[in-house]
This record gives sequence, structure tokens and C-alpha cells, in this order.
Amino acid sequence: MSDLNVSSQQKADKPAIEENAFDALERDFQEVLGELMGDKSLERFRVEYEKLHKALKKSYEGEKRLTHKCRELNAEIVANAAKVSTALKLSHWSRRKLRF
Repeated sequence: MSDLNVSSQQKADKPAIEENAFDALERDFQEVLGELMGDKSLERFRVEYEKLHKALKKSYEGEKRLTHKCRELNAEIVANAAKVSTALKLSHWSRRKLRF
């Protein structure tokens, strides 16, 4: 595997927002939401802010699910590649035995 592929794989294994950073965002959201609750003039802003937060949270959860699925599929690819390699070696060995 080339250095470029390793670097790309390492980036793919990490979510765009780390778990602890997302937790900090969640605390910030709750704090800001608490401040907005008391001000009727900011009601439309609060509603939009909640929508954006909900979308971010949904995106984050989806990214975590997809990252997990990618890891599972990558492990399956590696396992199948090993099986194919073994089958090719056995096939090559069998052909050599049949020739002699």
C-alpha cells in the first residue's frame, strides 16, 4: 500500500468531528439554546439554530455508521484477498504438478 493510500485510509478512519469535540459542541448548543429561550425576539433564530444542530447531529451519526461499515467492508476485502491469493497459489502449484 502506498503512503498516499495509508494516509487516505487513516483520514477515512477518523470522523470529521472527533467524539470529544462533538460533545463540546453539544454542550455549547445547550448553553446557547438556554440563552435564546428567554428572548422572544430571537425565537426565529432559535428555531433555525435547532434545525441546524439537528442536521449536524444526524450527519455526525450517519458518518459514524458509514465509517463503521467501511471498516467492516475493508476487513472483508482483506480476508477475501487473502483467500484469492491462496487459491491462486494452489492453482499455480496444481498446474506445476500436472506438468511434471
